[in-house]
Amino acid sequence: MKKLLALMLAAALALSLVACSGGGGAGDNNTPSGGNGDTTSTDTPGGGEDDSAPTEEESKEKVEYYKIGDTVSTDIIEFTLDEAELAVALSNTVDENYFQPKEYDPQRDAQNPLVAAKGHTYATFSYTICNLDRTNYNGQLPFVTAEYKDTTSNKQVDGAEYKGDTWITTGNNPTSPVYSWRFVLDVGIERSFRSFIDIPVEADNLTDEFLLNIELPVSDGTTSIYTYKIG
Repeated sequence: MKKLLALMLAAALALSLVACSGGGGAGDNNTPSGGNGDTTSTDTPGGGEDDSAPTEEESKEKVEYYKIGDTVSTDIIEFTLDEAELAVALSNTVDENYFQPKEYDPQRDAQNPLVAAKGHTYATFSYTICNLDRTNYNGQLPFVTAEYKDTTSNKQVDGAEYKGDTWITTGNNPTSPVYSWRFVLDVGIERSFRSFIDIPVEADNLTDEFLLNIELPVSDGTTSIYTYKIG
């Protein structure tokens, strides 16, 4: 009898130890989910991108645009854009309309050298410059480039200057770039010119937007660029 009782107590103790040992099996809800089951997010709160980071557009340098009529200047040269527009033909008559945009007429413009070829467009503009220096300016006219439809051109021609009360020819060959000749600008004196730049692209519409980049000299030998948006 004593032996049987001892066996029963030993069996009960063994069962009790097994129950207390737990087992940590797959059903243990207290086990951390590690490995492939890790769902910890490394994103910012809310799961989105970091709003404090600058956008691509914000990272780009902002360009200040000027409009027709605005005056810009360095310490030695002042520039005012008086007129600007796209055209395919210019007036070749030396009068108040010389070098002004005109409607293209195949018959009347048959001998007009100021007509853009197909696949080309003229960016026309009139401007006034003034010498702000203490000595006379002896150099080239402002370097200008035109941008339209992702195409840039610097084929600038100056053909008309305002003298007295009318526009006259500058004497510059209209088919030669303006940078092939120099001019003198006296201290405090203004001179006005009409010019065009031949852009090698056909305009969709002559009222489309385009840019003129004006490069002006600075007294230290460098240059500054000012951009006008037209249209």
